[in-house]
Amino acid sequence: MANPYSIQIHCDGAMDYDTNQTGGNGFHIDFPDSFEIEPIHRSLRNDGQGIHRLEMISIIEAMEEIISFLNQNPALARQAAGVEIYTDRFSVTDGELINPYRIREWRKAGWKNHEGKPIKNADLLEKIDKTRIKVIKAVGGSVTVVYKRRKYNKVADKLAKAGKISVTRGRRFIALNN
Repeated sequence: MANPYSIQIHCDGAMDYDTNQTGGNGFHIDFPDSFEIEPIHRSLRNDGQGIHRLEMISIIEAMEEIISFLNQNPALARQAAGVEIYTDRFSVTDGELINPYRIREWRKAGWKNHEGKPIKNADLLEKIDKTRIKVIKAVGGSVTVVYKRRKYNKVADKLAKAGKISVTRGRRFIALNN
């Protein structure tokens, strides 16, 4: 259950399986009622990625938006009980891929798994981990990424689909061939 005192972010990625891998990502940020601030929505275009990368990029973009917001509103920074990020892709949650302890182990192992094979999307995992630490320092609470079924993540889904046709480009993330 969501903590009503935390900043809640819903993230999603959407992709057309065409030759350009036309993609978009979106996020919706809800603030605690005590902030008395309207939610923030973003739809961004990120072509040439892949659906897992788009989901991870959405998480990064949302966390960077929170950092920017809190830098502009420092009095609100410590009023939140933490940040909860929701995605409808289980494989990119704390329970699976972006678990901070797992990332730490992969980093120690030179971004290789127990078989010595390269970890896919290591660049984004590194970025997620470093950005999460910045958010924790800004808010003073925890940052968790949890799975939420698609039907409960509809706002972010619509924003991601809008991102595919948006002229607003997200930060440039280069797809790796691993």
